[in-house]
Amino acid sequence: MEVIIRILTVVVIGSLVWMIVTLLLRRGHSRGLRERLLVLCRDDAGRVDRLVQLEHDRTPGIGEPEAYRRAISRLERDLGR
Repeated sequence: MEVIIRILTVVVIGSLVWMIVTLLLRRGHSRGLRERLLVLCRDDAGRVDRLVQLEHDRTPGIGEPEAYRRAISRLERDLGR
């Protein structure tokens, strides 16, 4: 019984560490995408927010990084890049 508890403890701790690392990596990735979109929008944060919200409205349920990627792609296409 003691062995099972130790194994479960290790599994739970490992899972928590994995989740935390994954969330931190995703958050950092979104930040980089936001910076790229800010450059394309010439530092107009309001425009960035509107473009990302538009992507969320077009495709409900997409994550933040995907909304940024789609906004960047759409804007680059519109700007002819």
